[in-house]
Amino acid sequence: MTTKQIAFRKNLLMKIHISETYLKLYKDNRTAWVEFLQTYYKVKSSSTLSIEDLINLTDFLSNKQIAPQTRKGFASKMQLSKIKELWNQKARDKSDKALMEFIYRITKERYIKFELLSKIEATKVIIGLSKMI
Repeated sequence: MTTKQIAFRKNLLMKIHISETYLKLYKDNRTAWVEFLQTYYKVKSSSTLSIEDLINLTDFLSNKQIAPQTRKGFASKMQLSKIKELWNQKARDKSDKALMEFIYRITKERYIKFELLSKIEATKVIIGLSKMI
């Protein structure tokens, strides 16, 4: 790698490590962060990612894209919008944190963002939200 590439890579790593999503996840649940990296990038640490993967991860953590580019078998945009719509209609606490806790109760899995749900898990969450009074 050239010196410019090394500097760019360090800058991307810095952006990842100071992003709000990363700080929430890393501080509260490191194992979920490691599982996320293993699921999408097949690594245990962001320091071993390529520049392309770091750019992709930076975009994801800054909410420029719903999920990393390797997205297959995950909830559709329709499912995600339905979850958000039902949550806003039926929940007393409409915060993202409360939504993530509800998703955890339904799926028994912790997620960084609800966009990472699989199609099956999203269906379970939609059914659970539909049954809420």
